[in-house]
Amino acid sequence: MHYVKTTNYDKFKCIADKCPETCCAGWQIVIDDESLKKYANMRGPFSGRLLNEVNFSEGCFKQYGKRCAMLNDDNLCDLITECGEDALCYTCAMYPRHVEEYEGVREYSLSLSCPEAARLILENKEKLEFIEWDDDEEDDFEDFDYLIYTKLEDARDVIYKIIQDRSLSFYRKADILMAFGLKLQEKIDNDEIFDMDDVIDEFAGDVTTLPGDDLWKKNEHITLLNKLEVLYGDWQGYIGKAYEMNEEPVLTEEEEIQAEQLLMFFFYVYFCGAVYDDMIKSKVLMSVMSVYWIFKIDRAMEKPDIIKTAYLYAREVEHSDLNLDDLEDMLKDL
Repeated sequence: MHYVKTTNYDKFKCIADKCPETCCAGWQIVIDDESLKKYANMRGPFSGRLLNEVNFSEGCFKQYGKRCAMLNDDNLCDLITECGEDALCYTCAMYPRHVEEYEGVREYSLSLSCPEAARLILENKEKLEFIEWDDDEEDDFEDFDYLIYTKLEDARDVIYKIIQDRSLSFYRKADILMAFGLKLQEKIDNDEIFDMDDVIDEFAGDVTTLPGDDLWKKNEHITLLNKLEVLYGDWQGYIGKAYEMNEEPVLTEEEEIQAEQLLMFFFYVYFCGAVYDDMIKSKVLMSVMSVYWIFKIDRAMEKPDIIKTAYLYAREVEHSDLNLDDLEDMLKDL
């Protein structure tokens, strides 16, 4: 098995009750089967609390006022304080760590929806790097198209090079990445898989003279977010303000680096997922538009804070499987 993780992955440490947006509120926390059995058979003074506060038929913790039943008034987890971190279910123990799985490959990252993870991602001024290693573990994914996956990997390496070229502005990078994605999608659609190499080679060279594509930048596209399930009360209001501004955010030098980090995040997590659905165009659109929208929405905030805007956006869109799937389906038709 080949493993990859971002260099900020091991730097994460939960800030618990200091967190401005606890991960124990707003979302239903799904419990894995092994933990459900452990909670059902637990003995001791806390066992009664677990039996009362776990919905065993639904496989999740109960909520009160959209807060996990284990979350106390000090925003600390009673399960941890009473039973230790080993008692956590897989979801709670893992978050905000995230893994994307491919045949023979596991890619680890931090979730942008976590405020502390968002801070680590956006405050990094250096070019993002990756740590890689291997072990003897093997797996076999049914119907996994390894040929397409290798093409996507090669394309993503070129994408990283474009994203981290600090001589290019975010807007120029986004235009180039859009043109790249559309050409790759055309090859996929026409079943010209081996011809993807020619497109990859074209964009691996000097991209400064290549024509871009601004499909991603149309202001009305941001209204697609209004078609998704809303989790944060004022979210649609901020989308409306961002749409009414109808102007491109002018990025400072610091924001250009933040845009770079966000692009790296989205393409690292999502691009190679096209091996499962062939939706390269949607993933490129989602990645570049997400970064653009985060900056537009941040400009619409009463008190702009790019870290907060980024994790709120991720909670609304990127961290909701339903919203993410719906958004990708809408983007494929643009």
